[in-house]
Amino acid sequence: MKSYFGAGIVAGMMLLASSANAQFARQELLAFQSITLSDDDLLQGKNDGKAVTLAARLLLPGAAADAKYPAVILIHGSGGVGGAGASVAQWERELPTAGIAVFTVDSFTGRGIVSTVADQSQLGRYNAIVDAYRALEVLAKHRNIDATKIAVMGFSRGAQSSTYANLERFRKSYGSPELQFAAHINLYANCGWSLKDDDQVMKPMLFLHGSADDWVLPTSCREYAARLSKLGKNVRHVEYPNAQHAYDAPGLKTQLKIAAAQKWNDCKVGEENGVLTNKDTSKPFTFGDACVQKGVTVAYDEDATRKSFEEVKNFLKEAYALK
Repeated sequence: MKSYFGAGIVAGMMLLASSANAQFARQELLAFQSITLSDDDLLQGKNDGKAVTLAARLLLPGAAADAKYPAVILIHGSGGVGGAGASVAQWERELPTAGIAVFTVDSFTGRGIVSTVADQSQLGRYNAIVDAYRALEVLAKHRNIDATKIAVMGFSRGAQSSTYANLERFRKSYGSPELQFAAHINLYANCGWSLKDDDQVMKPMLFLHGSADDWVLPTSCREYAARLSKLGKNVRHVEYPNAQHAYDAPGLKTQLKIAAAQKWNDCKVGEENGVLTNKDTSKPFTFGDACVQKGVTVAYDEDATRKSFEEVKNFLKEAYALK
């Protein structure tokens, strides 16, 4: 099996940075085990999904053998690790400049998936919650990582998982009792599907969104963040004027319209007895429902990206209690 790194899945393999412009000092390619679950099985806390081996790339900001770094686990969107104009690669370069290690998880390749843009039904929308917790277990044991300072950051589809990985119910089902994410960062996430106990968040949360996003409307996370704030939770929601979906992807400097991409802004979805339910039909939700439409716009926004870099680094500095 090949990973997106082009070198297969290599556990514990250390490589020198090959690019003169690389901002990290060392990288390692790691493999870890996860499971594949439907959304309903995940909501019901089941652990009998199909086993899968996933790949992840660890980028360390320094080469000292005895150093301990804070870290961020990156969870990609529907286009995969290299999709949507390579927004993930942007953050792989940027975060190490602040002394933060990056652990980029590939949730697709090990499952035989290339992209879910046109067919979201290939993988449960929340499956990356399990992947994130399994990645946390691996990363927390690494000799160069401070296990108390590991955050998770998701993009679009991945941001839906990084958002709800902050719920206590999912940590109990899929995490380890002694481990917890230090913070949750969510770029252009979907927060509109109401889940049981979705106000029981544990750690600080940051939502970043473009105001002109037509793939995942910013309204849902704006309202979710406001609801959590009223409950005294540590949450911040930031919108960038006129920015569109994947605004941090430099490969999208020319606006791109994706006619085949599925979107579900008109769908009213909620959890009923552990099942994602279309509230309009009172039946289990599927991506074949009439409310699911097609056609989205993605585009890079340099100003929003620059501001996001600063927002995230400041947020992490506070979450990690760094000086």
